[in-house]
Amino acid sequence: MEYSKVVTYSLLAHINNSGNLVSDLFEVFKPLVKRTLMQMGNEGITQGKSIAEIKTRVDKQYKLDIPIPVLGVILKRISNEVNKEGVGKFHLYQDNAFSISDYVFAEFEELVKEKENDIKKLEVLFTDFCKINNVKIEDQDGVFEFIESNKITIARYLSHRGQRKKDDFTIEALFVDYFKGFKDVYDLIKNIYLGSIISSYIEYQTNPASINIELLFDTNFIVSLLDLKTSESTHTCNKLVELANSLGYKLRVLDITISETSNLLGKKAQYFDNAFLAKKIDPEDIYNACDRRKLSKTDLERIADNLEEELNKLGITIVPHTEKYQNKAKYSEEYKKFRAFRTNDFAALHDATVLYYVRDKREDKKIRDFDKVNCWFVNNSSAWHSSDSLVGQKGVNGYQPETIRAEDFINILWLSNPNIKKQISSADLADIGITRLISCTLNETLPKSAIIRELDDNIKKYADSKITDKDIVRVASRIANRNLKNLEELNKLAASNQDEFVKRLQQEADIERQQNEKRTKQFQEVIERIVKKEKEMDEVRETYKEKLHQTKAIHSESIDKVNKSETALDEEKQRRLKAENALIRIQRESYLNERIAKWRRKNWLELLGWSLLVLFSLLWVFYISNWDLTKAIELIKALKGNIVISGLLWLLGLVFSIVSLSSLVSKYRNHSNIKAFIDNIEKFEMPHELKDKSN
Repeated sequence: MEYSKVVTYSLLAHINNSGNLVSDLFEVFKPLVKRTLMQMGNEGITQGKSIAEIKTRVDKQYKLDIPIPVLGVILKRISNEVNKEGVGKFHLYQDNAFSISDYVFAEFEELVKEKENDIKKLEVLFTDFCKINNVKIEDQDGVFEFIESNKITIARYLSHRGQRKKDDFTIEALFVDYFKGFKDVYDLIKNIYLGSIISSYIEYQTNPASINIELLFDTNFIVSLLDLKTSESTHTCNKLVELANSLGYKLRVLDITISETSNLLGKKAQYFDNAFLAKKIDPEDIYNACDRRKLSKTDLERIADNLEEELNKLGITIVPHTEKYQNKAKYSEEYKKFRAFRTNDFAALHDATVLYYVRDKREDKKIRDFDKVNCWFVNNSSAWHSSDSLVGQKGVNGYQPETIRAEDFINILWLSNPNIKKQISSADLADIGITRLISCTLNETLPKSAIIRELDDNIKKYADSKITDKDIVRVASRIANRNLKNLEELNKLAASNQDEFVKRLQQEADIERQQNEKRTKQFQEVIERIVKKEKEMDEVRETYKEKLHQTKAIHSESIDKVNKSETALDEEKQRRLKAENALIRIQRESYLNERIAKWRRKNWLELLGWSLLVLFSLLWVFYISNWDLTKAIELIKALKGNIVISGLLWLLGLVFSIVSLSSLVSKYRNHSNIKAFIDNIEKFEMPHELKDKSN
């Protein structure tokens, strides 16, 4: 992606967030065009025969493709605004000729420089992130391409064009996901995302959609509505249902979708007690949601039983008797193609059935314009996104596909319908889009659930007593971060050589432990740099705050500015405090690990003492037996026959097993004991500098 385009997106988001826009988004683009007019005037260009000359400059400078009619509307508004006082600074004539005279718009330059610096900072952070994760950077613009990829998806619906330049955005998704916890960085990412969506408003046709629209929901959408995926995914689907209800759309779900959803939940309940890896690897997995919500197997079965009732509460109607569409689907080419990559034949039949239902509602017409579509199959998954081209001619060659993702539909509604902006904020829109970008990207590269389940079973069969839960979590972390990919090979190893399987798991866990320690230290340095920068900014803001107070007596209106500045300063301090506490938590975890190691070391020394005692006792026996094995054995038997000595040996063995050995084992296996030790340190012995800071 061109550097100037990223800056443009950041500028568009800033203008949108700082303005009070009600009617349309054209106002967002006015400052960009004004800046171009000023630059043209400074270069001595005082007139032109066509606004196409202005378009060339605007498009080149901001990497946009503004249609001539849209640019004409923006220029007309600028002309009316700047010529109110009767002084003709910019004139637009009926034949599209124009003239510029003494037009000044200099206050925008400082903002442009600020956004350029922000983009550079983000590039540096991405470079550091790649180095820490041992990833070679082939395309430094990859993170910006990833953020913009949702715009490219929207383009498929609005302009029938758009293609991603690269397929694997895993490292970019992990980068954005990591820095979601740092507000300044994440705000910059959200602004780039939002700006890319706003740019679609003038580049593509975004007419309001018809009111008479039917939305048909997929299984994954229903599961999200039930809060059985991530909380962000649930928020996205709930928001779409809320918007659709407010617009008077018809919300539907087929009876075959109800069956598929019930079967899915039933299967998850069946394997509930044996699932461990899935909830640690895939945040979108139902088991992960159950873990997050503290749901039991019984809870999951109850949700499946009450499925139809819950959907009715949301205003979603169930379409019964879909046998006609199932029969069409059963003998279709789409069904054959879906069988190749769906988990089972019923899932493939379901997807093909839905397509035929949507086509029937569209009266089997091939529709080009988004706003002419009267029925959509709405999903909340990355699978449909990658398989649109497999379902026939619809969705390709410039025609609208039958399917659309929830976040894409929300984005298009936000662009095309002014009333929607009152129901969903810009920040919320960006959060929804970025969260789904991350989850879909990471889900695409995860191993299939059946492979993960097989590995889970193999661990329980062959390694449950030989490897700790913590090490299993480390293995899961390597899978989730795409560092351990060939799980099929690992499962084959479990079947052929159980000892090697356990050894391989321990090796992977050890690698993750070492790499995690290294990454933690490196990320600590990055966080320190961010905190240092925040402190420097605090000093600048404090100086600005003092100057505002000095002018308070002179200008009464400055009181409001001071209050706003103080609020912004407090927010910045809170962000800095959060970053400092994140650093302290890393240091505190390292301190606790050292204390735990020292705590366990005492028992290891005690065990060493017992070992030396046994060794010296044996040496003594051999010594007095003149190093004769036969005599030594006879002496040992004689000693065992002595009631005093045998009683003493029994007592020592009892002390060893009950006290020393038991204590050592409990310090590794007894999680309650470990937690109590940590809690005692945190309450009474934690150094002051390792405690979280407060205001």
